[in-house]
Amino acid sequence: MKRRNRPLLLTIIELSYDLFGTQEYVKRLLKDRKFELRKAGIYTSIEMYSAFLIFSSIVGAFVGSTAFYIISLLTTTSLWGRISLTITGLITGLASGFLIAYVLPSIKAYERKIKLGEELPYVVSHMATLAAAGCTPERIFREIARQETETVTVEQFRLIVRDIDILGKDVITAIDNAIERSPNPVFTGFLQGFKAAITAGTDIATYLMDFTSNLMTEKRITVKMLGETLSLFSEMYTVLLIVFPIVMVIMLSLIAVLSTQIAGFPIMDLLYFITYVIVPIFGFMFLVIVDTIMPKK
Repeated sequence: MKRRNRPLLLTIIELSYDLFGTQEYVKRLLKDRKFELRKAGIYTSIEMYSAFLIFSSIVGAFVGSTAFYIISLLTTTSLWGRISLTITGLITGLASGFLIAYVLPSIKAYERKIKLGEELPYVVSHMATLAAAGCTPERIFREIARQETETVTVEQFRLIVRDIDILGKDVITAIDNAIERSPNPVFTGFLQGFKAAITAGTDIATYLMDFTSNLMTEKRITVKMLGETLSLFSEMYTVLLIVFPIVMVIMLSLIAVLSTQIAGFPIMDLLYFITYVIVPIFGFMFLVIVDTIMPKK
């Protein structure tokens, strides 16, 4: 089996740990995130991830203060205004960096959940074919793990084979470990049913074929729901990124006829803020959300 590249995120986490070590006060905030890290495919300790939160916060503070300072140079000539924007960027970046690192396991776990849901029907169908050909459960796991594709499902089966070959666990225990780190409830249910079929000695091929049929039915329903979700997001996109900026520009332009400031803020600065900060943030949020929910295949 060919050697696979080491994830960049794990390299950054190790670098963070070398720089900051274990942060006990941050570690306490992560005590409920241990299983979330495993479901996200971030195979590291809470001690190391606490250091990554500090690293992410520092990077966020630097990026935020720098970005807002550049914006202040373009939007205001007031020294106090530039200092205020820079401090605002520092605080915003610090909080954003910490929050992103804190919710990153949940985001990655959700992404893996979606990918598993997309890949599972085809993998289970392949497993049913192998079972019908007379392969044992362990042999089925090995055949799936041998595939040269970097999918989440294949990764899960590689970990099962790793538990058997390297850690010396039996098939049932290896499946139990896979159930604990599964981010997808459908995949969890599949493994539980597969484990029950092995334990009870029932026909594995029949179980796999029935499960494949159910997955295909659910997939058709999921595709229909995805179309409805994208329709909703298209309406939200129109409101937040097209209608909202136009309405705000018109309103501020009309107000500028009567006054040059609103609550002490120059109207031109507010227009710049909406144009160069609010609209790009909304656009980026939509890109991230749509990229997350869209099937990759």
